[in-house]
Amino acid sequence: MILYGILPSDVDVRRFSRYGINTLINAPVGRSEALSVTRSTCLLLLHELRRYVRIPLVIEVSMESPSGKFSGSTREISGGGMSVELAGQASLLDTVSLSFILPERPPVSIGATVCWRKDSIVGFQFQDSDLGRQAVRGWINSFLGLD
Repeated sequence: MILYGILPSDVDVRRFSRYGINTLINAPVGRSEALSVTRSTCLLLLHELRRYVRIPLVIEVSMESPSGKFSGSTREISGGGMSVELAGQASLLDTVSLSFILPERPPVSIGATVCWRKDSIVGFQFQDSDLGRQAVRGWINSFLGLD
């Protein structure tokens, strides 16, 4: 099941994180944005054979890169990476250090690379060798009741 959230862009989405919203659409909803989001989520359902399960989660994240320090809030997280909505315009390029606190866990710092960008949302892929990945995977397993 995919759960869509429709919100004005100036609303703090963190207070809605308990609902497990998979994707957000800015109100008022335009036809092209609605089609784009529906197509991408339909593809997610059709290609369920992903390497990592995505967990919708809205938490604060700090990013440090050679071009400066930035902050944002996550949209979703997996054992392989996360998507982050930036608080402002940032010129993130390649490698960054991400810092965040998963619910009921100690702080996590993890190296990541930018793998995609769409407007103010950036996709990060965690570095394979970073030990922070184990902390993220452990939290996901706990969240899903797999441990």
